[in-house]
Amino acid sequence: MEENLAAWREVAGSARGVTVVAGFVDRDGKGRVWNAAGVAADGRVLGVYRKMHLPQLRRLRRDAILPPGTEAMIFPVGDARVGITICEDIWVRRGPVAREAKGGANLILNISASPYHAGKWEERRGLVAAHARRTGLPVAYCNLVGGQDELVFDGGSMVVAPGGDVIARAAMFSEELLPCGIGGASEGGPVAPIPPIEEEIFRALVMERATTWRRTGSRGDHRAVRGIDSSLVAAVAAEALGPSRVLGVTLSSPFTSPESVEDAHALASNLGIRCIDLSIGDPFAAFGRTLAGPFAGRAADTTEENLQARIRGRSSWLFPTSSGRSC
Repeated sequence: MEENLAAWREVAGSARGVTVVAGFVDRDGKGRVWNAAGVAADGRVLGVYRKMHLPQLRRLRRDAILPPGTEAMIFPVGDARVGITICEDIWVRRGPVAREAKGGANLILNISASPYHAGKWEERRGLVAAHARRTGLPVAYCNLVGGQDELVFDGGSMVVAPGGDVIARAAMFSEELLPCGIGGASEGGPVAPIPPIEEEIFRALVMERATTWRRTGSRGDHRAVRGIDSSLVAAVAAEALGPSRVLGVTLSSPFTSPESVEDAHALASNLGIRCIDLSIGDPFAAFGRTLAGPFAGRAADTTEENLQARIRGRSSWLFPTSSGRSC
C-alpha cells in the first residue's frame, strides 16, 4: 500500500503540461481501501474517483475486500469535461456513464484491466459503441497490456465516436501510445488492424509465457518436442523467451518411431532451439516389470502406451530452473 501510494504521489507531482489519469489503490484515514483512479495536472491532484461497480467473477472478485465508490466524477480538461470510470463501471448499463453524461460530460474515459479471451475485443467494441450511441458522447477506452498469473490483458485500447464508429485503436498485445483528436477537423487517430484469430490466440499465449517467465525469475524453459501440443508449446516458448533460452527434449520409448524423433529435431532446427535425446526405455521397462502380475494374460494395448505420458511427466524434474525449483 505504501509503495502504491508513493508511486501515485510521484506520478501526480510529475504531471506537467498534461492531465494524467492513473489507477491506484486509495486509502482513507480509517484504513479502508478502494480501487481508484487519480486525476492530476500541473503537479497536483485534481481529484480521485473510486470505482462504483466491482466484478463478481470468481477470478476477479473484489467486493469481499473492497467497498464500492458512491460518487460519479467529472473533471475539466481545458474547455472539456471528462467523466471517468474504471473497468466494470462501463459494463453496467445504469452505471456512472449515464450519470456523467447527464451531468454534462463531453467525453467518457474508462481505464480498464479487462482479461483476454478469443474474440474479446469485439465484445468490448460493441459495449463501448453502445455507450457512445446511447449518450451521444465519444468514449475513450484504455485497456491494460500484460499478464498476471493465469490472466492475460491484451490492450487494444480504442476511442469510439458518438455514432459508434471506432476512430482510433491501439495494437493488441503491445504497449502503445494512442493519440486521438476529439471533434473538429483533426478528429481520430491511428486504427490498428485486428490480427486473424489464430495469430491473436498465439500472441496471447506468448504474452502469458513471457510474463510468467519474467516474474518467476527463470533463466530458461524446457519443452518436450514430439506431438502437436508440445510442438506448439515449444514454438510459444521460443517466441516468448528467445530460442537461446529454450531446450527441446525427446523422450523416446519402445513405441517411438524414428520419424517422430526426426520431426522433433526438424522442429527444433526451425525454431532455432537446442534439442537433446533421452530414452525412457529403462523406466518403461521398470514399470512393465512392476505391473507384470496385474497385467498377466493380457495383450499389450494402449494402456502400456499411455505409461509413456506418465513417465515423461515425471522427467520434467530433471530440468531445474535458476531458482532451484523444477520447471
